[in-house]
Amino acid sequence: MVAVLICAVAAVFLVLVGTIYYYSWLHRPDPKGILIVEGGPEYEGAHVAVTSIASEKFEGVLTASEKYSIRVGLYPGIYSLRVWRGDQTLYQRAAFDLKEYQNVILTLRPPETATRPASR
Repeated sequence: MVAVLICAVAAVFLVLVGTIYYYSWLHRPDPKGILIVEGGPEYEGAHVAVTSIASEKFEGVLTASEKYSIRVGLYPGIYSLRVWRGDQTLYQRAAFDLKEYQNVILTLRPPETATRPASR
């Protein structure tokens, strides 16, 4: 009898939590801005992370099948961006402010090579 009661309470709890998540998703407005990150073949397999100050995180991978481009719909706010492969950071932007109905296109330059000519 106690096991049935515990299962019933757990089921009611899960239904309530699911309803709350569904309601918040249903009434959330569409994103009002877009961030587009574009790279080239030298960024194949690089990971892209966009993080808001509200700790929302959006991640993707630059691939040839997506033409080395990632589109992220975002709400107005302050975001940071990081592009990395393995443990090497290829690009990082500490903060940018996305306004309502603003589209930001970020074209990544080829990463610098490790060897440079010696300057005299």
